[in-house]
Amino acid sequence: MLSLILFFEHLGWSRVSPVHELGLRLLMIQIFGTLQIVDYGITFCCFVRDFGIYWKEIANRLGFHERCSIDLGFSLGGYQRHAFWHLILGQHVIGKFQGHSANIHHPTLSLLHKWIASSFFSRDDTHLTYDIELKLLCAALKKIKVAPIIKLVNHWLHSIKTSTTIMCTSLITRLAASVDPHAANTNIYITTPRIMINESYL
Repeated sequence: MLSLILFFEHLGWSRVSPVHELGLRLLMIQIFGTLQIVDYGITFCCFVRDFGIYWKEIANRLGFHERCSIDLGFSLGGYQRHAFWHLILGQHVIGKFQGHSANIHHPTLSLLHKWIASSFFSRDDTHLTYDIELKLLCAALKKIKVAPIIKLVNHWLHSIKTSTTIMCTSLITRLAASVDPHAANTNIYITTPRIMINESYL
């Protein structure tokens, strides 16, 4: 059975995991309050400084391998949702469907989905499988290095607009610390307990 660490190597995520940084309340307020998508990447304000970062640079700062593609549409050009669902589960589905993590019987793929849903596209219910998450599972099986940066930032922006709890604080801390060393010294931590998703999680 392939290990989770090996899947991370296939995807180019060895430096992304583990996502262990504590959330910083002040950073969340500043960055999420000013975050915008522009043609080349994103802009935001952090500690009274304005930053503009290219998509590829964001990927590097978050720990993705330099060879990771940020164009998932190109890298996974042959991906078909229904065909992939049949490949990993043996189930034939027709029309629209909502996948569920409980249907992923391969233990490492199931764990990888849990990690992606908790670390990248964090939300209250990680049992449902989003299409982007299935694409990343497909990339892992095909050993394609990808960085879902654009989808990730769109998820951050969506989190701001909803009334649900914001859970993507660790990656925001990592990004901010990479552009402003002062961010790493900020001590207004978000101390809500959390679960680390790794192979011992099983």
